Amino acid sequence: MTKTIETLEVDDVLKIIKEVNDEMGVNFKHHICKPKWEDSTIIQWIYNDFRIGINIEKDPKESGWHLVSKKTVGKIDFFGEINICGSLNKVDSRKIIKWLLCFIDIFESKNE
Repeated sequence: MTKTIETLEVDDVLKIIKEVNDEMGVNFKHHICKPKWEDSTIIQWIYNDFRIGINIEKDPKESGWHLVSKKTVGKIDFFGEINICGSLNKVDSRKIIKWLLCFIDIFESKNE
């Protein structure tokens, strides 16, 4: 069954992250942040050239994801920063998480 963010909790997202890491044969370490001033949880992957995150809000319609970068990621010049984000409302969260982790896999391997 495809889970959308409407049915996901933080533990569900962490389980999907582990499954995708295992499926890809990688182990990208993430950080979990729960700001005191907000009723949300942020899961982030932070690298020298980019940052990826998933925010899970109390109101699922406000949950989302983001990817921001410097102008150059590894040895690749994008002619400008990448700054994309999206809602997790009514999308297949597993596909989004896999896409984000694939970005890490591609650009971290280019950086080696």
